[in-house]
Amino acid sequence: MAGYAHALIAAWALVAMGTGAANVASHSGGPVPLTTTILWTSPADGETDVALDAPIVVAFSEIGDTASITWSITPAVPGTVILTWDMNAVVLTMNHSLPFEACTLYTVEVSGSDVVPGAVPNPWSFTTMCPPPVVSHHLFALHR
Repeated sequence: MAGYAHALIAAWALVAMGTGAANVASHSGGPVPLTTTILWTSPADGETDVALDAPIVVAFSEIGDTASITWSITPAVPGTVILTWDMNAVVLTMNHSLPFEACTLYTVEVSGSDVVPGAVPNPWSFTTMCPPPVVSHHLFALHR
């Protein structure tokens, strides 16, 4: 147990030093993968009136296996989706080349080899903004 504690402290020290090299601690029973949870999303679960050009952003609790991250969104987003990670590999931003459909409920799910359930719902849903109603005033002339 003491060896495991020392390995875990060493792993956290590497992360704290900014090397990002530690995502597994070892002990006598083999490697113990560190688990990643979702800390927050934007848009948040249940958010309404989301801008049609808003990116989808997911923040993770720690550096994980970024290559294993997959995502899905229903209905499909029009155009091309571009995924980018921040320099610390803990924030994933999904930009889309065409706007979301208006007045639409989208559901997003993120998966990965070390992503586990946490306090933030996964999958989560949001609704895009609806255009304001168009009010037109017509004057009608009555002819006799």
